[in-house]
Amino acid sequence: MFLNTDTFNYGGHSIVLSELSALQRVDYLKFIQQRTADYDAQPETLTEAERQTEFMQMG
Repeated sequence: MFLNTDTFNYGGHSIVLSELSALQRVDYLKFIQQRTADYDAQPETLTEAERQTEFMQMG
């Protein structure tokens, strides 16, 4: 069984998207879990703008 691929076109640009394997999905979920924990550990004293900046930098 092969993973699906498809071409995504937007604004004159195109990129080939590939389906993630089960292992890649698990690795991604672990990554998101760690990043979320790091974000939640930010001090409560941060302003809304600082929290938004931290959120955007999560990757």
